[in-house]
Amino acid sequence: PHPVRGEEGDAPYVLFNFGSNEPGRKWPFTRFLDMAERVRERGYRVVFAGGPREKNESAQVDARFGADPLVINMVGRDTLPQLLDMIRHAHAILTTETGPGHFACVMGAPTLMICGGGHDITFVPFPDEIRPQTAHFINYPMECYHCLWRCPLRAGPKDSFPCVANITQDAVWEEFEKLVPVR
Repeated sequence: PHPVRGEEGDAPYVLFNFGSNEPGRKWPFTRFLDMAERVRERGYRVVFAGGPREKNESAQVDARFGADPLVINMVGRDTLPQLLDMIRHAHAILTTETGPGHFACVMGAPTLMICGGGHDITFVPFPDEIRPQTAHFINYPMECYHCLWRCPLRAGPKDSFPCVANITQDAVWEEFEKLVPVR
């Protein structure tokens, strides 16, 4: 069987794409882990996708979920064509503002993208007149939006930008649970 799609009758999966080439655009990873718990409780499998740079997060997935058959850790283990295949077959996707998140939106996958304000409305969220109905965005508006990611409010170069970190887990879940109804 395909490592993610599984076999006929397996529960559908939700794809978590949590990485970014800019640490400031990453939503705190522990929140993705907590979201995975909630998604599993709804009867879905969870697939974590990420690049080789996310080795630390991959280890956290393994530490928290071990050999849980409902959690599949593909971090650093997939190719771009495999990632696109995972996007295409996912029931829903929770993503940061990254390339794979944009792929998911334009491929029509039910997607919730966690967005910061560095490039607000330049790239995301998409204007309503061109936004696919399956593309959803969540942000935390701040007066400093459109800073071009030159954030003077960030504590350090590896920390999330406040406009990303201030997006609460409950706010994300409120939007995301619409994409993952109880099975």
